[in-house]
Amino acid sequence: MHIDATDRATLKFNNPTRRDTTMLPGSGWLVVAFRSDNPGAWLFHCHIAWHVSQGLSVQFLERVQDIPQTVPLNAIEPVCSQWTSYYATSPFKQFDSGLKA
Repeated sequence: MHIDATDRATLKFNNPTRRDTTMLPGSGWLVVAFRSDNPGAWLFHCHIAWHVSQGLSVQFLERVQDIPQTVPLNAIEPVCSQWTSYYATSPFKQFDSGLKA
């Protein structure tokens, strides 16, 4: 996407709006800026769950090299194994992202 000079003139760089939710107009665009100093995998998504299932989300990986020191990944593994074991015989299969609006 290219931001032309007219659009750029309306952006507020000194004191931008700070929000965790925004409305995007149909066929519109949105400029998002954020500080990328927090190690982890961060989901940027639409709050309509079936939209996420349709691919309207993206995951930002920040400071990937620092994630293992920040999040004890070996502590998470047992939960993943338990889920895999449960899901194999679960009566209700989950076909969407699991994100709830």
